Amino acid sequence: MSELVCYIERAERGSLPLRLRLISTRIEEVWEFPEILADDRAALLRGLGEAADWIASQIKANSRAGLGSLVLDPDGSRCGWVVSLSTDPDAVGAIVRQAAEPISDEDAAHTVGSTPQLALNPDVLIPGGMTFQPLGADTQHATTQQRQRLGVVAVPDATVRLLLDALDARGVDIARVVTTWHAMVEAFDTGSGAGAGSLVASSQGTSAQVMIDPRAGRLIWSWSRGRLPIAAGAFRVPHPVPLPDDVRAVVSLGHAELGRLASEWIGWSTQLGASPTRVHCVLPEQSWDDSESLGESLSAVWPGATTDIAFDDDPVAMVLSRYADGLGDPRVADTPHGTLEALQARPGTQHRSMYRWAAVAIALAAGAMGVAAFQVYTSAKVARAQAEEVRTAWRATAGELLPLVNDSFAAGPGWDARAVADIQEELDRRRRKVAPVRATPQKPIMQELETLSFVLGNPDYKLEKIELSETAVTITVVVPNTAAYEELVESIDRIAGSSVREWNKTPRPVPDGIRVNLFSLWGDLTQSTTAGGA
Repeated sequence: MSELVCYIERAERGSLPLRLRLISTRIEEVWEFPEILADDRAALLRGLGEAADWIASQIKANSRAGLGSLVLDPDGSRCGWVVSLSTDPDAVGAIVRQAAEPISDEDAAHTVGSTPQLALNPDVLIPGGMTFQPLGADTQHATTQQRQRLGVVAVPDATVRLLLDALDARGVDIARVVTTWHAMVEAFDTGSGAGAGSLVASSQGTSAQVMIDPRAGRLIWSWSRGRLPIAAGAFRVPHPVPLPDDVRAVVSLGHAELGRLASEWIGWSTQLGASPTRVHCVLPEQSWDDSESLGESLSAVWPGATTDIAFDDDPVAMVLSRYADGLGDPRVADTPHGTLEALQARPGTQHRSMYRWAAVAIALAAGAMGVAAFQVYTSAKVARAQAEEVRTAWRATAGELLPLVNDSFAAGPGWDARAVADIQEELDRRRRKVAPVRATPQKPIMQELETLSFVLGNPDYKLEKIELSETAVTITVVVPNTAAYEELVESIDRIAGSSVREWNKTPRPVPDGIRVNLFSLWGDLTQSTTAGGA
């Protein structure tokens, strides 16, 4: 099922609403705004409120959940090119405004030359007067590595924003907000060409759409690639007869208008490096009254491009009907599509409700944090009081334990640390005073002599020296031969009850045998303690 599309017709460079057209493949309803003066704000607000009521009632009568799209007519809108490093709409808008009011002559020469069609628009410098939307650009990744030339649409939207607010107040959801150029692209571009990742790219897959709005007396055109517009424009065409009240107004399309269209296309082709290979035209049948064939004339506008011509008494209704049918087609639901981001993302009732609840949550969190902070402050105050009580008691105890502490230090900084150090020093002194005295045990010289006599008493050994001091034991003995030396070494190492450590043996041959020098230190002896005094 196709979506419901609302088309708003405006005048006075987009500031004055004239008509609403509610269109789908099976529905076409029209609502006229009451006569409103351009400077009558109260009447404008009343008219927009009545328009919102009418749209809400039509949506309810047709059992729809909301509007599939709000389409803005091109009145007051302009399309030009901008050279920029960024595709962000706000950054592009700043470039255009700077070009409209340059700071210096150098800025004027650099910026106005890059945006001639946009910077000369008188509404550019009105705060909040226009929305800027780059065409065919990936605004999700706004910063690029190099300067690029972008097509940019500038749309006067102050009145539209008021209408969006009125619809939001009545609970009307709008899926998309687009221009007539976006609707034309999606109505005729199947998206089978190359993608729209770059504007300065191959012309393959670029198509053009041309439509005549007989009521407004305007020729509207757009270029697209991959279902995204990359360039657009519109200009007036003459009315050969006075404009009647119905939509079947007569306009005159001649060679002069086709020549202007060709000149605009040549300019855009030079700037963007693109060239349409297919042209779709929708116009009233009576708009061409020249004897020459319309098809041949249109083909001469852009040689080499395939031209499709459709005649309809109401081209706008035909284009919007095809556009509405595409909105409800699931086969193209996931394909790229353009939009006016600033209007589509305008905060509504749900956003304001979210902000209010977020503010309430923040206020509650702030209150809870205040209560917690007060509790922490109260606990800290109690802790400080308890600490002061403990400090007072500790100082009193310290004064009793160490009366020699100078009272003048009691109020000074660092008194507690110095008092602790003094008390620790006094405690160490008193411990040393009562600590037991460790006595060095006497070496068991007699016991060791008795032990060694079991080995050295061998009649084959000749004992030359034995010396036992407080630190070591030294023995010199002469054995008759090597067998006796090995026996001596084995016996002295295995002797039981010895108090010395491992023996150091130094044999040396002598005329009557082998002189052996034995040396060893005393081992660890069990220490005994006795009570002592200071």
